[in-house]
Formats: sequence, C-alpha cells, structure tokens
Amino acid sequence: MICTLSLRSYAGASGGSAFVTLKHSYYFQQDTTKKDTTKKVVPATTPQPVATPAPQDTTKGKVITGIVVDEKSLPLPGVGVKTASNKTTVTDGAGKFAIATTSATEQLTFSYVGYAPITRAAGAGTAPLSIRLAPAEGETLQDVQIVAVGYGNLSAKEVTSAVAHVGTEDFRQSGARSPLDLIQGKVAGLQISRPGGSNPNSTVSVQLRGAVTTQGSGAPLYVIDGIPGGNPDLLQQDDIASVDILKDGSGAAIYGTSANAGVIIITTKKGKPGPPTINYSSYVRKEFLQNRPDFLTADEFRSRVGSGDLKQEDFGSNTDFFDGLINHENVSHNHNVSLAGGTEQTTYRASVNYRDLQGLSRENGREEYSLRFNLNQKAFEALKRPR
Repeated sequence: MICTLSLRSYAGASGGSAFVTLKHSYYFQQDTTKKDTTKKVVPATTPQPVATPAPQDTTKGKVITGIVVDEKSLPLPGVGVKTASNKTTVTDGAGKFAIATTSATEQLTFSYVGYAPITRAAGAGTAPLSIRLAPAEGETLQDVQIVAVGYGNLSAKEVTSAVAHVGTEDFRQSGARSPLDLIQGKVAGLQISRPGGSNPNSTVSVQLRGAVTTQGSGAPLYVIDGIPGGNPDLLQQDDIASVDILKDGSGAAIYGTSANAGVIIITTKKGKPGPPTINYSSYVRKEFLQNRPDFLTADEFRSRVGSGDLKQEDFGSNTDFFDGLINHENVSHNHNVSLAGGTEQTTYRASVNYRDLQGLSRENGREEYSLRFNLNQKAFEALKRPR
C-alpha cells in the first residue's frame, strides 16, 4: 500500500482581484509490481496581479477650435486666447480660433478690451467651443483710453513706444493762455517755460527730448487733428479733447526730420450723435506781484543824498517808477460757448470764444474773438448694402 500526497493549486480573477485556492487530496493505491516510496509534492504557484492599462490622453497634441461672441451673440475678432502652457492666438474676423492643447483639463483664457476675461477647460475637442464674453463690471468702452500715435489710434495697453496721453480730466484746472499750459507738469521729460513772463503775447518755450540741435529750432512738431505744422496758440483750451506726446524716434519715422525734437499731437473736440447740447465755460484770472525788487524809497534816497553817501541832486519828486510799470488792475477773463450734436451719419460742433488777457505789466494785453466749426459726414454709409 502506497500513500501519495498531491497538492494542487487553482488561480483565478474575480471582481478585479486575484485569488488562489489550494486543494489537498490524498490518494491511496496499491502497487503490486513496483514499490516507490518517493514523496511527490507539487509546489504552489505565486499569483501575479493583473495590470490595469492606463487611460490614454486623447487630447495630447490636439487642436481645439471654437468661436467667441459678445453679449449680443456677435463674433468678436481679435480676442486673445492663451493656454496654461503659454501658447497664444487671436480670433479671426469671424471670431473663430484654433489652438493646440496638451490635455483635456488644460485651461484656456479668453481676454478682450472692455470685457471680463473668462477661463474654460480645453475639453476633448470633439465639438468646437462656444465662448461668450460679457462686458466688464464697472468698465465700458468709454473707459478705454485711446492714444494717438501718429499713424492711428491704439488702446493704451497696446502702445509699446514712449507715448504720453493727457486727457481733459488730467488738464490743469486753471486759466491757460496757451493750450500747452494745460499739460505743464503732467508729462515726464516735458519742460514748458515762458521766457516773456506774464506777457500774454509771448509764446511758450518747449523742450521735449533735450538739446537736439545747436543752430536750428529745438521745438517739437505740432500736429493738430492730423495736420502737421499747426500753431497751438490759435486754439482755445475748451476746444481741446486730448494731447498726446511722442517722445522716441517713432515720431521721426512718421513725420521725418521735422520731428527730431519730438511730436505733440493735439486732438480737438468733435460732435457726438444725439440731441443738440450747449455748453458754456468761463474763467477769471488776476495776477499779483509776489517778489518786489528791493529798491530805495524816495525818502530813503533823499536821506542818502543829504548824508553825502550819494552825489545826486534832489529834485523833490516822490515818484515810484517801478510801481508805475505794474498793472494793478489786470483782470483776465475767458468765455466759451459751444453747440454739439448730430446723427449717426452727421455730427457737428461749433464754438464761439472771447477772451481778454491782461499781463502784470502795463501795455501787455491781448483781446481776441474766435469761431470754430467742425462737421463730420459719413457720406457713403447710407450707400452700403448688407451682404
């Protein structure tokens, strides 16, 4: 009688986990021809965990497309699109875009001037994205600052050259003899002085880019409403909408060598669509003598002559010649009346100005009347047909 021990193992999978079942069996047999006392044992096999395949990234290197519209569902061209991996693009004229992403969870940021930025996940890219931008709270398109750069108008955020913009809200709130007095002390590097003192007939001296010549004029080039070579002294302060200053070489690249000393672009006020609007503004100004030169009075002069300090004859007069040069009654006033309005096709603005400027010295005065009229007509807008 031979006793044989047999050890069997079974391996399987259930519910994603491997299991092993060991079954012990005892067999008894009788061998009459051969006796074998060897004990045979079948070793149990070690179960191996089943590897679960990792999910594949289906958006890696995939191009995501879509369209960006505004609050009225109109396409927005020029919207900036940026991924988290610093890839950028802009929407075309139809508001559509295409950009490569690295994963379905990568964030896309959409930004546009005057609208609140929005962030969305790239997604699987099976369907085009539809992005709707809403105007930023507390900010309208009227709050966007527009800067004149000589070759057009750009948003202040898009200007990369040395340009300074001064609007009506930044003007000096005082009576100005010259429009340049409105921006005095408002622009870094711009030096404005008046060599003629308080004489209203004198012009201001402007230095923008330092000494650029030893013989020629160092004054910047003035551009009024797109026309180079204008005279700012002929403008009234109430007719000016903004002043832009081009400091670097971009002005010379546009206007030539006449702009070597910089460019000052003056934009006047224009009419806006709407009912007629009448505005009236005025100011009154008076000047006083602050620092009087230290001269001898008539009595002091007479005493010095009597003591022998001065060899001069006393004629008996008490005239103050310095005080006779001062205009103590100087009062300058300015009055401006404007009418503006129009329609979507035609806008107008007319202004009438009267000013009487008096200097601190006698016989330094200036009285003038001015009339300005501006008319803008979109002649061909009515002829355009919808496509």
